[in-house]
Amino acid sequence: MIGALRYEITRLRTLRSTWWLLGLSLVITAGIAFTVAWVARTNDLGVEGLAIALAAGSEFSGIPIPAVFAGLVGAFAFGHEYRYGTIRPVLSAVPGRTKLVAAKLLVTSAWALVLTALNVGVAYLTVALVPGHELLDFAVEWEPVGRVVVGLTVIVLIWNLVGLSFAGIFRNLPVAIVLLLVIPLVVEGILSGLLNFVPALEDFSWLSKYLPFSAGNAMVATIDPSEMGGPDFDSATPLQGGLTFGIFGLVLFVICWLLFRKRDA
Repeated sequence: MIGALRYEITRLRTLRSTWWLLGLSLVITAGIAFTVAWVARTNDLGVEGLAIALAAGSEFSGIPIPAVFAGLVGAFAFGHEYRYGTIRPVLSAVPGRTKLVAAKLLVTSAWALVLTALNVGVAYLTVALVPGHELLDFAVEWEPVGRVVVGLTVIVLIWNLVGLSFAGIFRNLPVAIVLLLVIPLVVEGILSGLLNFVPALEDFSWLSKYLPFSAGNAMVATIDPSEMGGPDFDSATPLQGGLTFGIFGLVLFVICWLLFRKRDA
């Protein structure tokens, strides 16, 4: 197991994409936090404003920004092995397949936690550097500031798990990346629209709040859509969303692990 962990740490540390993705996530997060803080100078955003800034506006983007980069790193963990044909020599050096999967999950999850901490830290620092607002007066509030930060951390970890699992299941990096982006941005939007607007499906409209990626976003939500003039859907609570998204990620990971153990390299 130690050998597998060392390999994964070295692989992650020496890939340029690891640092490019980290840097890009921090730049985007800083930009969003600056925008929110600047708007707060002339608009009363209240406690929700700080939560939105710390989560990089994730509740309005459709996909949580830091989580996307964590998902990509997770996908690279398996995807690069198959894309560049390194999976066979790796399995020769680390013959325990379960150990290798566990090492990939542990190392990329640790990186995802660091990514989250740095993004939240950069967002907070950016807000602090913008004068003329009162957002930091709410820094010690649990609801929604603390809850959103914790929720963002959980979302990032699950996105990493999903990216890793997609790449392991399909053994194809482009497919994993496409699924990671298309499902939350396109597929779930279409399904939600069908369930909520097609009369024949109105008895099943409650299923829309259990679409995994959308449900996960409930963990960083601060505003009810009806309060913004949007459709009054039956949305998931943060706990429901976390459990739904977590179970989805866990099921994918179990499938990935079982297939990796049974299939040829």
